[in-house]
Amino acid sequence: HMNDVTTRPASPPAFAAAVPDRAGLATRSEGLAGIQPLVIDLDAAGVYEAARALVEDRGWEVRAETPPTEGSPGLIEATARTFVLGFPDDVVIEIEEIDGQSTVNM
Repeated sequence: HMNDVTTRPASPPAFAAAVPDRAGLATRSEGLAGIQPLVIDLDAAGVYEAARALVEDRGWEVRAETPPTEGSPGLIEATARTFVLGFPDDVVIEIEEIDGQSTVNM
């Protein structure tokens, strides 16, 4: 799939609710060297809330969500729709805190 892109090709965030049959699907990383995790100088709870608000503002359908806890990343699974024809795109956002910084992978 052309739009199966991840910021962490070695171990992409896993789908659980949005599309259960995605297990084992390959993701695209060749030619996408500029795509990488986002590192933010905020705690995971704050970044999670900002990501959740962005998902809502964009009108994405949230399929599952788990706020971050100490030792466990926050996850948001959603379905976005393309602007022109409304094709569905499934999204997983993972937010993990390490040493007071948050890393966001999709």
